[in-house]
Amino acid sequence: MSVNQFKSLGLSDPVLSACKTLGYTTPTPIQIQAIPSVLAGEDVMAEAQTGSGKTAAFALPAMDAFGPTKGSKPSVLVVTPTRELALQIAEVCQTVAKHTHHRVVSAVGGISINPQKDQIKRGVDVLIATPGRLLDLVSQKAVSLAGVSLLVLDEADRMLDMGFWPDVRAIISHVPASRQTLLFSATLEDATFDVGEVFARQPKKISVSPQTRTTDQVEQFKLLLPQDVKPPFLQAFLSEHKQERIIVFARTKNRVDTVFRRLSRSGIAVDRLHADRSQNQRQRALSQFAAGKVQVLVATDVLSRGIDVQDVDWVVNYDLPRQPQDYVHRIGRAGRACATGCSLTLVTPDQRQEFQALERYLGAQIKDLELSFFDMDEATKKAQARAVRAQDRRDPELQAAKREFSARAKRKQRSAEQVKNEQHVHAHKRSSSRKPKHLTNAQHTSKPKAQSSRLKKKSETTHTKSRQKQTNASHGAKKGQAKYRRSVK
Repeated sequence: MSVNQFKSLGLSDPVLSACKTLGYTTPTPIQIQAIPSVLAGEDVMAEAQTGSGKTAAFALPAMDAFGPTKGSKPSVLVVTPTRELALQIAEVCQTVAKHTHHRVVSAVGGISINPQKDQIKRGVDVLIATPGRLLDLVSQKAVSLAGVSLLVLDEADRMLDMGFWPDVRAIISHVPASRQTLLFSATLEDATFDVGEVFARQPKKISVSPQTRTTDQVEQFKLLLPQDVKPPFLQAFLSEHKQERIIVFARTKNRVDTVFRRLSRSGIAVDRLHADRSQNQRQRALSQFAAGKVQVLVATDVLSRGIDVQDVDWVVNYDLPRQPQDYVHRIGRAGRACATGCSLTLVTPDQRQEFQALERYLGAQIKDLELSFFDMDEATKKAQARAVRAQDRRDPELQAAKREFSARAKRKQRSAEQVKNEQHVHAHKRSSSRKPKHLTNAQHTSKPKAQSSRLKKKSETTHTKSRQKQTNASHGAKKGQAKYRRSVK
C-alpha cells in the first residue's frame, strides 16, 4: 500500500506529495469514489459514515482541479456548520497548500472578524467558513463570492438540524449558477432540502454507508444503571482506564459543566467543550486533548461531527443522544480511519424503550459491559441513601420540625447560660459582703505616695502661717512699748 494508489485516482504530483505529508497511504472507499468524479467536474452528493475520510475526499481534488489565482475572490468555497470543523478542514487544506501554493483562509465566528478581513484582502484561493460569519463578510463587502467555481457543503444534514439552511440558501444565491457543487454528509436518508435549489445539474450520488450504520471498528457496549449512580460509575470507569484517551458526551451544556467539575475535583485531567465556550477555549481544549495533556474531554454534540482527533480509545455516552444519527456521529470519534476503539452508552431504567429503538435503527444489538471494577449494588445503596437525605432536605414538614428542634435547643442553651450568669453574680455579691469595715495598719501605710505628699505640704503651710502670726504679734508689742515710753518722757 502506498501513495501510488492515490495517483491512480488522477491526482497530480504536488497533491500526491501533500498526501505523503498528511500520512495518507491508502484511499478510503469514499475517496476512491469521490475524487475521480470531482476531478471530472461532476456535481456530487455523497453519503459516508463519520471518520471515513470525507474531508480529503473533497479537499484533495478541489485544490488539484482549481489552482491558485491572484486577487481576493476565492475559487473554492467550503461551508461547514461548526468552528471546530472549519478549522480542521483549514488545517488539511493548509498542508496541501504548502505543495500547491494556494492561499487558504478560515472565517469562523467567536473571534474578531477584522483579522479575517485582512487575510481575505491580501488574497484567498480557498475559503473555509461557517454560514453566519460568511454572510457577515459578504454583507460588509469584505469578500465577493462571484469567483467561486467550486462550492462544498460539508455536513449538510447537520446544517439542517442546526437551522443553518436559510443561511445556506442565502450563500447559494451569491455564488455563480455555473459552479460545481459538492455535498457531503454522514447521513442523507432524513435530509429535507430540495436538491434542485442546491445543484444546478443532476448530481452523482455516492454512498458508502454500511447497513449497520456504524463502523465495525468501534466495539459497542451498554450499561443499565440509575441516573444517580452515573457519577460514581464514571469516576470508577476513568480510574480503570487511566492511560486511555476518552471522550464523554452529555446532552446539555449544564450537564457538561457538572460532569467536568466533578471529575476535576477527583483529580482527573479533564477539559470541556460546548457552544458557550469561547473559540480560544475550545481550540485549546482540543489541542491539549490531541497532545495527550488532557485524558478526558467532556462535550456536547458540538464535538460529534467531523472533528478528527486521533487515537481516541473510548467514547462514553453519559446521556443518550436526542437522535439516533447523533449516536452514529458520537461513537465515530473512536475508530476513525483505520484505528479501532470502543464506545459505552449509559442507559437509565426509564430509557430502555428509547435505547431499544436506537438498536433497531442501528440494525444491531449492543452487548452489555462486564463490571469487574465496580460494585453496582453498593453504589446503588449509597445513591439511595443520598437520595433520602436530599429528599429530607426538600421536605417542608421535616425542615419545619428541624428548625423547631434547633430553636428549642438554642432556647435551652440560652436559659442555661442565664442561670449560670445569675449564679456568678450572687457569688460575687456574697464575696463582697465578707470584706472588713476598718482598714488595717497595713492598709493605712499602703496609701498612695501622692496623697502623703499632699498632706505633708498642707501641714507645712499651716505651721508657716502660725509662725508668721506670732512674729507679727511680737513686732506689734514692741512698737506699742516704744510709743508708750515716748509719751512718758
